[in-house]
Amino acid sequence: MISCYLKDNHNRWDENIAAIGCAIRTSKSETTGFTPYFLNFGREYVGDGNEYQLLLEGQSIGKDIEVEMTRRKVGYQKMFEKVKNRIFSAQDRNRKVYNLRRRPVHFKVGDQVWRKNKILSDASKNINAKLSPKFVGPFTVNQKIENWTYELIDGSGKSTGIWHVQELKPIVDPTDE
Repeated sequence: MISCYLKDNHNRWDENIAAIGCAIRTSKSETTGFTPYFLNFGREYVGDGNEYQLLLEGQSIGKDIEVEMTRRKVGYQKMFEKVKNRIFSAQDRNRKVYNLRRRPVHFKVGDQVWRKNKILSDASKNINAKLSPKFVGPFTVNQKIENWTYELIDGSGKSTGIWHVQELKPIVDPTDE
């Protein structure tokens, strides 16, 4: 959102922080169905004095303040329950989309793997990252560090570091198929 305000002058980004914050706080969330401002304060943001006067005229609490406060409390409880349910359903939707591409892979010590190639283009060495191999190796799993991280060693037994399972691909032996 900051880039929308910047245009060509990137040195003055901080001058628009208040406007950007206001835009974020008063934009209706797709997940909750409410603005963050409303969820925090129980009413929508009032931009200037004219709107505030209209707000005051439209909201009369009446003589019995306890009845009004009870009514509002019940309304807020229903609203928060609705928001909670919408957040859970959004999390469930996101989990399903994420898990479509997720592959549960676990390696054992001694397994052979390919490691994602982390090379940058370098014109002085005539290296183009797009044309480099996507994976390098083979490497051997030396140790399982945590659930998703492994220490790899190269062919000479030298450690090549600790790598996340997302960066690794098992070497498939064609005779096993």
